[in-house]
This record gives sequence, structure tokens and C-alpha cells, in this order.
Amino acid sequence: MGMEASTLALILTAVAIPTALWLYERYKRVMADGKITLDEIIEEGKDLLDKAEEVKEAVEEIIESEEESKE
Repeated sequence: MGMEASTLALILTAVAIPTALWLYERYKRVMADGKITLDEIIEEGKDLLDKAEEVKEAVEEIIESEEESKE
């Protein structure tokens, strides 16, 4: 059985807003001095991978709890 569109929209919103705010804060931090170094790009890339894993885990938890509540 698939997930309802409203539930999926709620999950996407719950994940997208905090992620967008996190990305914006990271952008402001990197651009604070007006230039970007290779070290900053590498560091931000690693942080982005970590954040992507967090988001993936959060979405999986939400989906699991949604499926459990339907049972």
C-alpha cells in the first residue's frame, strides 16, 4: 500500500525547510569573507554528505512510523 499524497507532502516539507535553512547558513558562513577556498569546498562537501545521511535517516524514521501507525 502506498503513502498518501498529503503524508508525502508533509514529510517533504518537514525535511526541506530545515535543510534549506541549514544550507543557507552554510552559504553565509563560507561567503563571509567574499571568497571561497578549495579547503572550504572540501569541508562543505563532507558536511553536506553528513547532512544528507541525517536527512535520509529522518525520512526513513518518518516513513517507518507512518507504516506502523497504519498497521
